[in-house]
Amino acid sequence: MAEIEIGERQREAMLTVQQAIANNPATRKRYLQLIKEIAPTTAIAEIDEPAAFEKTFVEPLRKENATLRERLDKLETETKVEKVWAGVMRSTGVTAEDLPKIHQIMQEKLIASPQTAAEFYMQGQKLATPRGGPGGPTTLQLPWKAGLDQFKGLFENRDSWARNEAFAWLRERDANPQR
Repeated sequence: MAEIEIGERQREAMLTVQQAIANNPATRKRYLQLIKEIAPTTAIAEIDEPAAFEKTFVEPLRKENATLRERLDKLETETKVEKVWAGVMRSTGVTAEDLPKIHQIMQEKLIASPQTAAEFYMQGQKLATPRGGPGGPTTLQLPWKAGLDQFKGLFENRDSWARNEAFAWLRERDANPQR
């Protein structure tokens, strides 16, 4: 084989191309076969003992890759679930303390949607909230102008009472036409 003189730049360019070919999985096997063809005594484990190379290097990498893939899938799922619950918390106003109760509602009522379960929970909370209490109104307050006196004749003769109320309304309407 004749030797060819090459410059330093060409040598560096060839080394760069060889490294790219050797590191590319699509061209690596052909590259190693070419080396074996030119220098048959060169020991290349991937070509000489593919099963041993596979067992020693590739199998552990595949196992580790599968383990990492499982962990990544689990983390992605957890992240998606956390995003869903964060959106539910934002849209419905539930707190982190409410989440166990919402999970329980989902199981008991067979509700698949976290959003629906949170809305159901919040509706129950609104219904259960007392309206009166310390510092708040506790007596019945009627908005009518005359209070209970307005209903004075209702239980004695409801027809007469209704007729009188209607006439009173009509008189008030006729007296104030802009209203």
